[in-house]
Amino acid sequence: MLNHYILGRLGWNPDVNVDSLSTGFLAARYGSENKVAESAYKVLEEVVRIYGSLPFSTLKPAEEIKAAQQKVNKQIIAIRKAKATNKHNNLAANFSKLLLMYNYVKRDLEIQYLKASGASREKLFGEIRELVSFLESNLNQGVFILTGSDDFGRFTKKYGLTSQSLLD
Repeated sequence: MLNHYILGRLGWNPDVNVDSLSTGFLAARYGSENKVAESAYKVLEEVVRIYGSLPFSTLKPAEEIKAAQQKVNKQIIAIRKAKATNKHNNLAANFSKLLLMYNYVKRDLEIQYLKASGASREKLFGEIRELVSFLESNLNQGVFILTGSDDFGRFTKKYGLTSQSLLD
């Protein structure tokens, strides 16, 4: 959401200060809890870029991924607290979507950690199934998009596995 907002604004004025756009977006979307959201977005940017399962990225050592998981877990606690503080206003829905993003990242990092730790294919397939199930159960929340056509197969391929490799 933040990226789309900033890209749209840059389309209108390429000289605009990106940091001020970000600050304005976070203040409008998260109100008095905007510092929690700012911290969460910064951690997301760092963790996903470095440790996430992005195309053409290399798998990092298990210890580094574990440290990234700890950062994510710390942010999840802060986001839940901010959501609870604002459960009677519109901010709760915004924090819910931020939590969904974080829950995805948490699951992605767990799969990355298992790969880096040399976990069995069966364990990896189980985690991938749980990730796809999580995504499917949250499709109507406005955060995730699935094709509905062999999503499990696509995710096993994304993580460097194939459905056939379970049989090998």
